[in-house]
Amino acid sequence: MDWKIPAGEEVLANEDIIRFLCNYILNDSVGIMSNAHLAWADQDRQGIFSPVCLSLARKISICLDFAKTGLSESLSKEERPQRYPDFMTKRGIKVNYRSSRVLGELYRLNKTLVGSSSVTYTSGDFDRALFEYPGWRRHEDTADRAKSTYTGLMSQILKQHGIETEAEVIAGTINSVSRYNKSKKDKTSVETLVAKQYRALVATMQDQFLADVDAASRGDTKRTLLEMASAWYMEENSLGLPWCIPEVLLLLLRERSGSYPLERPLARSLLVKKIDEHCDNCSPQDAAFDLLCKWARNEELLGTGVRREPQVCESFIKRAFQQYMSNERILSAGGYVSGFLRYLSTVPTVLPVCTGCSSTSQHVHVLTLAALHCYSRMVISRDVCCFGLQCDTDHNGAQEIQESEPIRINTQTGRFLDMVQRRPDTVQELLCRWTGVQQVNIRVNSYRSDKHHYILISAVGRLWQLCCFEELVTQSWLQDAVVRGSLS
Repeated sequence: MDWKIPAGEEVLANEDIIRFLCNYILNDSVGIMSNAHLAWADQDRQGIFSPVCLSLARKISICLDFAKTGLSESLSKEERPQRYPDFMTKRGIKVNYRSSRVLGELYRLNKTLVGSSSVTYTSGDFDRALFEYPGWRRHEDTADRAKSTYTGLMSQILKQHGIETEAEVIAGTINSVSRYNKSKKDKTSVETLVAKQYRALVATMQDQFLADVDAASRGDTKRTLLEMASAWYMEENSLGLPWCIPEVLLLLLRERSGSYPLERPLARSLLVKKIDEHCDNCSPQDAAFDLLCKWARNEELLGTGVRREPQVCESFIKRAFQQYMSNERILSAGGYVSGFLRYLSTVPTVLPVCTGCSSTSQHVHVLTLAALHCYSRMVISRDVCCFGLQCDTDHNGAQEIQESEPIRINTQTGRFLDMVQRRPDTVQELLCRWTGVQQVNIRVNSYRSDKHHYILISAVGRLWQLCCFEELVTQSWLQDAVVRGSLS
């Protein structure tokens, strides 16, 4: 953009410099204007080319040059957004709405993936067959000692910088650091230092590996080398240890595939394989449907927990499953389970009507959200205890119960405000029934001398329930639906 800046005064006194510094502090409004520009660009049909966005872009350009020109701009009353899209996460501070543009879609998808990847459970069921070399068990004790050394060195790096996972150190991309290193510059410095420390760790482990091979070798050094590398790879709960010797692993892979063919074919999907291992001899379709019903009960879709009523019934899930099977030919229960959840979560699905639970579009939406969260979680962690299958005894298969952050909603009608103030229990019950959350908290506040009111609303439930709740309460038609007592 090319805007001419008017010339300033030529002669400057000390008072001018003092005034300039004070004005700079008072008029540093680039961040406020940028937020307003983003909010208007999302809600205006013309986007960034709308008159208000073009005006804000001009003002931002002038403010950015304030240090050189001494000229500044401020937001007018009309340019201040009254509501903000959900991806700006204003929530309890400003009025939110559900953005229908691409940033809103990406934001909600990212929330699903982040929520799924934050699961602390990590399956150790990776297939070791490719690196299983005959004779590796002779070096188990040596590999255990190497793992202890590796774990100690890695723990020092993690604790020193407040890093949460070993994967961040190995990948060189630090997502979590100590609260003392929160700035972007400090984070970059931490990544540089961690990369240097990890290279030192790898060098230490490589030296130890070669020393252990020399000590265990009885003439055939190459065979001992391959056996030791295989023993390192077989170590559990230390996924990064064998990758300190990548060249040896490649040599082991070539030798293993050439001289010792696999006794069994590798599974195309470890997730499907893991589910199939727990299934009985009944038909794959029946076993898959039983697992899906257990999943629905665990997630309280069938209303067996503290929910007042079910979201869907077993007959509804059966009809949807039969509709899916009519277009698929799969030979395993695991394939049917993972395929059905993927089918629900990735395809705009029109499910059959069920008279048992009077299924509506909201029922379909609830089932889709639950399937999306479960499928995302499964493909990341291969966690199958959400189906009631055997797992770590300390691990809970169902998603944890948590409370959402409050969302601010301006009251649009007097009837809705009256209902919230006089019959809050009815409003809470409706929202619990429509979204599946276990508890809803509502607080009414006022502003501008009690002439206008807004509510702060939050919920308690599982992750998929909270996502459904947030999507519903940010809809513009929600207040009318609450007054009617129906979503239809």
